[in-house]
Amino acid sequence: MMIAFIGCDGSGKTTLVKKLIKELRAQGHDLEYRHQYNYFLSNTLGKRIRKGKKITRGTRKKKFYYKLWIFVVYPNLLFDWLWVKITKRNKFFISDRYVYDLMVGWDLQGRLNFLSRFLLRNFPKPDIIFLTDARPEILYKRRGNEYPDMEFCKKKRSLYLAFSKKKKIKIINTEKSIETSMKEIMESID
Repeated sequence: MMIAFIGCDGSGKTTLVKKLIKELRAQGHDLEYRHQYNYFLSNTLGKRIRKGKKITRGTRKKKFYYKLWIFVVYPNLLFDWLWVKITKRNKFFISDRYVYDLMVGWDLQGRLNFLSRFLLRNFPKPDIIFLTDARPEILYKRRGNEYPDMEFCKKKRSLYLAFSKKKKIKIINTEKSIETSMKEIMESID
């Protein structure tokens, strides 16, 4: 079973994923965990493209190879998804972030065109997916160093919420206690 968590920085993804892993292992389940993205086939190429290009978030110039990067990453993500679906059928596979996070981030940076947006929006959905969410003020308080400013945080959150509504993704309000959030997650998995 593939379970993925998406959401803004500071929304509690990693905290809840770690709790979920602990809970499922305590129940005796076999599982695999992945944090961030696995560019199975393109790590080397990606490092070469990004080498020496450290730029502040949200200010990346729209160079042509950034627009093409999706066509390097997408086949890798699809291959990885197929690999997990075929080889990990009898275990829980938990992903802290998913392709949809990429889509939202790249959309904010102006790196998507019609084709790349279509490909990412229609990427195969995990068995269960959660959007972890909180008000922008809380996200910014938790991880303000990840956002250029509050407006960027608000815009990113609104993109996640709109996408989740369209895809009917379960939203976990992480302003509640961790125990309450975990209860919602475990009920959805059961």
